[in-house]
Amino acid sequence: MVFKLASALAPTQPADSLQMLNRLLKTEPAYLPALALAGPLHDSLGEKDMALERCVATLEHPDATSGQILAAANLLVRLEDKPRAYAAAVAAFDAAGRPLHLCVALLYIAQRVADFDRVAELTDQLAAEYAHGDYRRAAESPRQNVLWCGDLLTNIRVTEQWSRSHLPLPEHPLAPIQIAPVEGRRIRVGYLSSDFRDHPTSRLVNGLFRNHDRRRFELYMYCSGWDDQSAMRREVESHVDHVHSVAHLSNIDAARMMRDHCIDILVELNGPTRAHRMGILCHRPAPVQIDYLGWPGSVGGRVVDYVVGDEYTVPEGVEKVYPERVIRLSKTYQVNDHAYYP
Repeated sequence: MVFKLASALAPTQPADSLQMLNRLLKTEPAYLPALALAGPLHDSLGEKDMALERCVATLEHPDATSGQILAAANLLVRLEDKPRAYAAAVAAFDAAGRPLHLCVALLYIAQRVADFDRVAELTDQLAAEYAHGDYRRAAESPRQNVLWCGDLLTNIRVTEQWSRSHLPLPEHPLAPIQIAPVEGRRIRVGYLSSDFRDHPTSRLVNGLFRNHDRRRFELYMYCSGWDDQSAMRREVESHVDHVHSVAHLSNIDAARMMRDHCIDILVELNGPTRAHRMGILCHRPAPVQIDYLGWPGSVGGRVVDYVVGDEYTVPEGVEKVYPERVIRLSKTYQVNDHAYYP
């Protein structure tokens, strides 16, 4: 019962889910489902050592399924134990009969270790599936797909399928937002990211924050990651009006917080990358929702109204196949910071 509840909470309340799993593992340290789920949750909250420990325990568990081994190996290869991760992943994939639903998990690891023969074999398997118009069974992420597939329409279809699978709209949506008049006040803009720390996203977006016209815009920073106490974190915070953590909030509670702040525009800075909290956007915390910077392309529409692009990321005419509207910037969509040199 405890695991079922923790599993149900994991997509929307990762911190609460992990707390329940850790209590369960104290009494049942070899409980495989809890070990397998806890690793990625530790990682998403910045607890790398614990993530590594849970991954290794999953790989070494005598009852681990091929799917559990491949999932743990996906995390382990990012934690820099590449040989061990790849050996375990290949063995698990072969033992399972090389099924399509595990193909993507092994492909990511094969790319990380530069086994290009294996990469070609796996991408051929995926391409054959997509040629029949089925984007569901492979369950590929947008990021994984663009690393090997140069066909834009396939990229879009995979992303739309990912969005439907990973960003379910609530059965009982919150009440529609009443847009308040902006006359006589600043426009409230919220920025949501897991990377407000010593991270490339912060080093880029810091220039944007610094150059906002603060007479016209009130800035809210919503951190879904962690405060690393770095100089970069303090620098970013110095350019916004309000700083809030949503890391330990559920998606709906985070959305309610943003609604209470009467945000006019919410800018999501992760896109469909590893540590995103795009599920918050499913609850419509702002009347206008934009995806920007961390992902240079479509995010599948549905929960965002606009994506930001340029002539390279969204070549002229390509926007007609996008499910979102495209805000096109001149020269480059990627903001940079030319003034902060720690």
